[in-house]
Amino acid sequence: MGAGREVRGRRKDGTELAVEISLSRQLLDGHHIGTAVIRDVSIRIGEEKQRELVANEVAHRLRNTMAVINSIVALTAKSSLSAEELKNALLGRFAAISRTNESLIRRSWIEANLRELLESELAPYRSDDSRLILEGPDIAIDREIAVALALVFHELATNASKYGALSTPNGRLEVRWRATTSEKQVLEVMWRETGGPAVVLPKRRGFGSELISKGLRGHGGKAEVDYLVEGVICSLSLPLE
Repeated sequence: MGAGREVRGRRKDGTELAVEISLSRQLLDGHHIGTAVIRDVSIRIGEEKQRELVANEVAHRLRNTMAVINSIVALTAKSSLSAEELKNALLGRFAAISRTNESLIRRSWIEANLRELLESELAPYRSDDSRLILEGPDIAIDREIAVALALVFHELATNASKYGALSTPNGRLEVRWRATTSEKQVLEVMWRETGGPAVVLPKRRGFGSELISKGLRGHGGKAEVDYLVEGVICSLSLPLE
């Protein structure tokens, strides 16, 4: 009596809905009268389920992000030669993750946009449109692989800014991509640097190089880096289905 109870109702067209029923009893002119108030709460229930879904998704993303961060910290510490190098590397990689999460938030945690990922990583180096060329169709990247791809772009951009095309005013970077559909849809990205210092093969293979070459393997992708004298070329391929 007096307390609402959630039950299932049925509309005239046969569809079900969530309703809440409250009963009350009153004495009127010596007669006991019972009344029932029925409320349609389907909208409220839907909103509650949506909030629960979002909360679960945030918790899932947080667990995944923390797993990535733990791995990055451990491997970066192992390959860094100084505390300053460790700090700078970690700050840069964490910033890449943060930018990707912001892109996912704008798209309701469903997907990220490839062009947005590239523009976010290359924004600090864009002095004019002739220096950076980004060319390709709009392609949505699944949320599960967006962070891995963004980290690869971040490492490529960091290397280019230290040793490659983005380290000199006359350097030029072209990133072109497409989606092929022979048997299944595959993303192909070509990263090409020109106009920078003569490329020298790295003397040691740090975590950044490992991240570029192996960062997409867990998602069925691969990356191949060619250290040509005139500039680095990196070819990426990644299944989109």
